[in-house]
Amino acid sequence: MNIKEIRGCLPQVTKEQVLNIAYRAKDHSGVLAMLAEDKEGLLLWEICNGAEKAPEHTRRYRVPRTNRESQKSIFNQSISPFLHGLKIGDYVFSISSVSGSYIEETYNYSEQVQLVYLLSKGVQLGELEEEPLANLTMNCYRFSDKKMPKLISKDYERTELTFAATHIPVRVNKRLKLSSGTYKKPRIVKIGGEEDATVYISGVHFYDIWAKAEMEFEDKKYRDRFTKEELSKMKKQYLDMLPSICSKDCVLPVIEYECNKNYQMQFYTMDFLRRTVEQRNSFMLMNLRADKEYGPMGFENRVCGLEPVKKNFEGSFQVEIFNYYKVLPGQVISGQRL
Repeated sequence: MNIKEIRGCLPQVTKEQVLNIAYRAKDHSGVLAMLAEDKEGLLLWEICNGAEKAPEHTRRYRVPRTNRESQKSIFNQSISPFLHGLKIGDYVFSISSVSGSYIEETYNYSEQVQLVYLLSKGVQLGELEEEPLANLTMNCYRFSDKKMPKLISKDYERTELTFAATHIPVRVNKRLKLSSGTYKKPRIVKIGGEEDATVYISGVHFYDIWAKAEMEFEDKKYRDRFTKEELSKMKKQYLDMLPSICSKDCVLPVIEYECNKNYQMQFYTMDFLRRTVEQRNSFMLMNLRADKEYGPMGFENRVCGLEPVKKNFEGSFQVEIFNYYKVLPGQVISGQRL
């Protein structure tokens, strides 16, 4: 790294305001460091210690060979809650985007230079100043607001932070053989572990994504919000994307299930996990919804899509519950100026 590159990492702001607002949540703490305005609009730097400790990296990075190895990477990723809402005094900030990473990562030169910049401007981190850099993350929030608000000292005394729910992946690796159709009795799968979760699978159905696509934008929820021209453009983009998910002669197998805990299960076929690494377009799979709100066991009905199969498919599915996502609920807390 040279001086020119270091200079390029320095924030190019026209206005700035040191906040030094500290907070303590249930599972992490942090400081809203500085509010600034640049040519793109309003931004905020936050320093916090992650809810989950930074992943341990081996000296030698191993390129994943199979989809199974690739999917395992989710268990090594750091989990750090992001702000969902922020109010200082009477001013409500509208968050449009956020990016963040651990400060001590060797490739994070930009964040390290920015941290020095923030400290030189008077940013204080309180108890975090004794925290190892390996545990600290720097998050940068962009707001839809374009101009710096006029805040006074009394406003900082009324700071309210809202954190969204956090989804933490938990390893399962339980293999099953599932037939298609609706089951007379739910297939019961004990996940075990500390949470003692139980999954009730009610069937595997076939979802004709192409037939659904033709009618998708006729729904009232779209017609009330968009013009005909906008809907036409959206539909074209939607149909152009579909071949990367499912060809016209195929359908999506969808597993319908319930869980006695508030957990989202991730199913994969064994064939997918064994194959060499490949890109998997999961946009539509994540937007699938169950027809009924609750299943036969009285819990929330959930679905998980598998890889496409031919429309005349009549076999069974060798699948694996690879992991589930445990949800840490969101929270609203107050901040205090250091």
